Amino acid sequence: MTAFETDKAIVMFDGPFTRVFADPWAACERCAVHIRNRSPHLLIDRAVLVLPGNLNRPERRARRTAIKALHMKFFAAQPQEVHP
Repeated sequence: MTAFETDKAIVMFDGPFTRVFADPWAACERCAVHIRNRSPHLLIDRAVLVLPGNLNRPERRARRTAIKALHMKFFAAQPQEVHP
């Protein structure tokens, strides 16, 4: 596992809930490569692929839309790899 910190917290509004992501993000090695290379769409493709569930096409599209919003904010927050 690899961890990435961002310059600022990521805030997402999910209906009546506000979610704040301020802790370092953990990434497997395959996902870490996409973060290091600043390849958000490859990272989003991987996230949709590895999340559990047997989804039909509209459900996959909705999941991808939700994941994309979060991951694009993650990249906009300038993730930097944390070295122990």
